[in-house]
This record gives sequence, C-alpha cells and structure tokens, in this order.
Amino acid sequence: MHRSAFRRSCGSGPGGVCCGRCSSPPVVVGVLAGAQCNESYLPGGDLSGRDLRGIDLSLSDMRHTNLSATNLSGANLQGAGLQGAGLQGAGLQGAGLQGAGLQGAAMDGRSDFSGAVLRGADLSGANVYQANWGGPSGNLANLSGAKWGTGDVCAEGSYGRCNF
Repeated sequence: MHRSAFRRSCGSGPGGVCCGRCSSPPVVVGVLAGAQCNESYLPGGDLSGRDLRGIDLSLSDMRHTNLSATNLSGANLQGAGLQGAGLQGAGLQGAGLQGAGLQGAAMDGRSDFSGAVLRGADLSGANVYQANWGGPSGNLANLSGAKWGTGDVCAEGSYGRCNF
C-alpha cells in the first residue's frame, strides 16, 4: 500500500488531529481516541504509549511502527499493514484485526489480544512471545512460523492454532 503524500486529516477534536504522512518520520498529534484515520501512511512511526482506543486505522500502512504500550482496545485495524511492528505491551482487547498483516511483528507477555478478532490475519514469522490471546488461539489467523517464548515455532500450515 503506497501513499506518497499526506493521505487524510481526521477528527476535529481539541488540538486537532493529524494522521497520515505529516512529516518524516510520520508523526501523529492531537486527540486520537476514536478518530477516523483509515488508509493512513505511517510506516516507521512512533505511537508508543498513546491512547488510541476505538481509532479507525483500517487499511493503514504501519509497517515497523512502534506501538509498544499503546492502548488499541476496540480499534479497527482491519487490513492494516503491521509487518514488523513493535507491539510489546500493547492493549488490543476487542480490536478488529481481520486480514491484518502482522508478519514479523514483536509481542511480549504484556501484549493483550483478548477478545480481538484475528480472522484472516497473517502472523507468520511473528514473535508472539507469551502474548495473551484470551481465547481460541488466532481465530483462524495464519500462525505459520510464529515464534513462541518457549522457543517453539508453529509449523507451516498452522491456521487458527499453532501446530508444532
């Protein structure tokens, strides 16, 4: 998903909201909880520690974005490109991650995906180290090559659950 210029301004809350390619590296400013930022171009950005509850980042390019300790509960991340993203300590409870690309993303024991919808998401090669899935592992997500904290790696063809 290539976006060569600023894609979208969103919201009109206090302080304004800018999401898209605002600068290099991309920066997001303002009040973001619940903002409409779909199809944003934010690769390599730093959104760590932010409150992004309920934000719409569907179809956004967020490759290698730092989302560590970010509250993304209830966020719409459907079809988002999150390849190589840092999700250590991220709260993704109830987030919609259908069809999201999470290949090579990094998680840890504080990453919380409980209640998240992962149908069709691709976690191949992701480091899912002790992340909290809070239910059926993966909801039919592609877990092929996903790495667990035990050192185990999901076998090729692991969909919805990790086959070792």
